[in-house]
Amino acid sequence: MWHPTKHEAERAEKLIQTGKLNPQEKMAMRAIIHAHHVLGTRDWLQRAVLMALEQKYKGQLAEI
Repeated sequence: MWHPTKHEAERAEKLIQTGKLNPQEKMAMRAIIHAHHVLGTRDWLQRAVLMALEQKYKGQLAEI
């Protein structure tokens, strides 16, 4: 299990702000943010999704 850090939650929030995520991706990012706030855990797969989406949208993230 994985415990999202503050930095990872902030990265997930920035991905949501790009406005490019589909509903499933947005829900995964919100779950990461929520897990950070309530000190919960997530599956390692969601961390991999976070990292993959950062690579996919790195141009848009640079603009934020």
